[in-house]
Amino acid sequence: MTFQETLTVEKIIDLSLEVGMVPGAKFHYKWYEYAEWQLTALKHFGLNPDHKLLDIGCGPLRFGLAGIDYLNDNCYFGMDVYTPYIHLGKALYNASGLTKEYAVIEDHEFNFDKFEAKFDYAISQSVFTHLSKEQVEICLNKLKPNMNPGGQLIFTNIVSSVPRGFLYSSKQPMFTGVNMDEEFYSGIAKKLGVEFLSNVYDHPTQQVHIIKF
Repeated sequence: MTFQETLTVEKIIDLSLEVGMVPGAKFHYKWYEYAEWQLTALKHFGLNPDHKLLDIGCGPLRFGLAGIDYLNDNCYFGMDVYTPYIHLGKALYNASGLTKEYAVIEDHEFNFDKFEAKFDYAISQSVFTHLSKEQVEICLNKLKPNMNPGGQLIFTNIVSSVPRGFLYSSKQPMFTGVNMDEEFYSGIAKKLGVEFLSNVYDHPTQQVHIIKF
């Protein structure tokens, strides 16, 4: 039996309600659809089971469970700022039947060096869309020394010209950045001495870019 068969969407919703998270049409009912998109995209760009993967904004392991299942022991690393997600992720993992070793850290300042690992791949799904330009630049600056040579960051992006503050899940303060377009990311890549590639893969709702270290 696969972990998807063990951990049904109904079970995911039940565990989410236990931590006070209201079920969402896209987040819960397309749980495995979006998780599969991330894993398929990473495989497309060369991810193998023995690669070390960093999941920036890992949330409650929506993709993380698939990543842990695919990768070898101690190859999946996740980081998130939202405490309820960290707790929910643990509960979902425990209910999934998976037994592989992995690491998740709660951190608000992109301290990737806490993992004491070098990563071959990193992914950031619907995370930079909720950050300021300054936060994205800090994230990429801190990510660079923790990536292996040739490592790749796959991330999604939406270009907005209107700033918007909101409470994520009615609890976590967040906002959308402004004018974070290809020129913005290209400029950061130039300063970091890395390669930026735009619109490299299809996504249901966003653009997909890559930064190669």
